[in-house]
Amino acid sequence: MSSGRERAVMVWEGRRALVSLRLDEIERTLAELRAMEEPLSGKRRERMAKLEEERRQIMLALARLGPAPHAKMG
Repeated sequence: MSSGRERAVMVWEGRRALVSLRLDEIERTLAELRAMEEPLSGKRRERMAKLEEERRQIMLALARLGPAPHAKMG
C-alpha cells in the first residue's frame, strides 16, 4: 500500500472516530433528557430539538464518509 493510501485510511479512521464519539455523546445526553421525571419544559424541549438536529447532521456526515477505504479480506 502506498503511503498516500495509508494516510487516507488513517484520516478516514480519525474522522470516523471523532464523529462517532460526538454521536455517542449526543445520544447519551438525549437519553438523560428523556429519562427525567420532571415535566417537559420549553428550555429542555429546545435543547432536545437542537441535539436531534445535530444528531441528524452527524448521521449525514457518517454517510458522506462512506465505507472504510481499506480492503477487507474474506
